[in-house]
Amino acid sequence: MAEFIGIYGFDITRPINAAGITIEPVFTNAGEVSTRAEDPRQFILTAVGQIDAGPAAELAFDLAAALTFCQQRWVIVTGPFQPTRSAMTLDQVKGELPSKRDFEARWQSGGALIMRDAFAPDSRQNFLDLCLRRVRDPGFNDRTGYRDAFFRCVQVLRMDPAYVDVTYYLDFSAIEILVRAKSGDYDSGFAQLACPFLKNFGFDVVENKPARRANSMQTYAHLRNALFHQGKFEKRIKENGREVVLKLTDYDDKWRRLVPDVLLKVLGFDDGHINWKRWLDRMSFY
Repeated sequence: MAEFIGIYGFDITRPINAAGITIEPVFTNAGEVSTRAEDPRQFILTAVGQIDAGPAAELAFDLAAALTFCQQRWVIVTGPFQPTRSAMTLDQVKGELPSKRDFEARWQSGGALIMRDAFAPDSRQNFLDLCLRRVRDPGFNDRTGYRDAFFRCVQVLRMDPAYVDVTYYLDFSAIEILVRAKSGDYDSGFAQLACPFLKNFGFDVVENKPARRANSMQTYAHLRNALFHQGKFEKRIKENGREVVLKLTDYDDKWRRLVPDVLLKVLGFDDGHINWKRWLDRMSFY
């Protein structure tokens, strides 16, 4: 028997069918749903879903993560439930759910990862279908480390307050999991392995060039080591006879933007709208 879910805080105006889940929007006006999905004080019911095949609780759990990842803001999905009356439609189920859920203020993100369906009608459906199938594929996850890396990224988006020492560690370890799973090398330095891994996906990175610190993988490795091993938010290094100070606050936002795009690349998703340099230039879409 089908089970139903409520979805709070996801920007959707068109029905979605993904991995055995049917989702229908509560609002169809793009401006209206955008305002509600981005409400910083509460989670507003923006969609309802129907799960036709089990295990429904596991699917709902993974869907909540995929929606949060897509929106780059915490999205709540209720536990699966049976309606009070038999043979109810998704539209009727909307009336069974509270219109909002009050929580502390939601962490503001840098913007959605996938273009809104008002502008790219199929992108979010295609992403959700691919993501849900891949995170539930043991073979894919054994080869890539994807599920472990994915949920680290999602957890960062759900944290409130979001302490930079914790978020940076989770973001860094997400990439490290992918890199070492691909290479099978758990001994070599991170920058040495991450550079060719990211270059293979088309990212503009270098292993270690002082003139290109934001693109240098060693910059981020230095900062991770200082944070994790010394509890410091900066790293002092000697370079050409002088001391250089790398500050976590100068680089953590770039890394945070890079991580989800690397996860999209490993997933194999590209709808043609994503600017893959946005981790550096902040221009999200074409």
